[in-house]
Amino acid sequence: MGMGQMTIPIYLASLPEGMSFTIDEISKDVPSNFWAYFSGKSTPRTISPEAVSEATSKGTRGVLLGEFMLRTDGFGLSSGQGASFLVKFTIAGRPDAYPDAVVQNMQGTLSIGTSEWGTFSRPDQTNFHWQIAGQSRTYTAKTPTLTYLDDSVIAVAYVPDQKSYLFGLTNEQTLIVKIMQTMVGGILTGHKVLWSTAAGMVAGIGGTVFAVVAWGVSKIDGI
Repeated sequence: MGMGQMTIPIYLASLPEGMSFTIDEISKDVPSNFWAYFSGKSTPRTISPEAVSEATSKGTRGVLLGEFMLRTDGFGLSSGQGASFLVKFTIAGRPDAYPDAVVQNMQGTLSIGTSEWGTFSRPDQTNFHWQIAGQSRTYTAKTPTLTYLDDSVIAVAYVPDQKSYLFGLTNEQTLIVKIMQTMVGGILTGHKVLWSTAAGMVAGIGGTVFAVVAWGVSKIDGI
C-alpha cells in the first residue's frame, strides 16, 4: 500500500429548483506506480434540487458526489506527477422561479489532481480545474494533516439580477457556510458578478470573493 493516501470528498451544495446536475462519466489517468479509486454511485447519475435540499436540511454539505482517492502504489517509493480524475457533467433546465431564464443543457468538465508526490511524502496541494461554457477556472487546496481533504463543495446558482448562471468550487470551510447561508434554492440575489483580469470571474458571497465560471451574463460590471 502506498504512503499518505489523499481522499477528496466532493458535495453538490446548491442547485436551482427546476434544474438538474448529471454526472455523465468519471475517468482517471493513472501513471505507472500510482493508484486512483472512486468511491460513489455509478454513472450516469442525475441529482435533483430536492435531493440537495433534503441533504442540506440534515446538516450535511449537500449531496455527496463521491470520494476521489489518490496515492502512490507499492511502498511509497514513487515520486512525480500522480494520478488524476476527469468528471464530465451536464447542467440542464432553468430555474422554476425565473421562466424567462435561458434553458440550459450545458456540458462541462472537472479535473481533480494534485501537485507532484515526493518520496515518502504527499503532494503540497490538490488542484481542481473546471471548464464550462468556453470558460475555465482553477482552484487549489492545501494538503491537510490528515489523509482526508476538507469537504469540497460545488455550487450551481442563478443570479437573476444579471441573468447569469454560476458554477464554483471551494473547500474553504467558512466560505462554504456563507454559500449555504446565502443561496436560497440555488438563487443568488443581491450580489454582483464581477470581472477582473487578475482574479478571473468572481462572485461576492457574504463579502467574500468566490472564484466561479459564469455564463449567460447579460451585463458585466468592471472592477
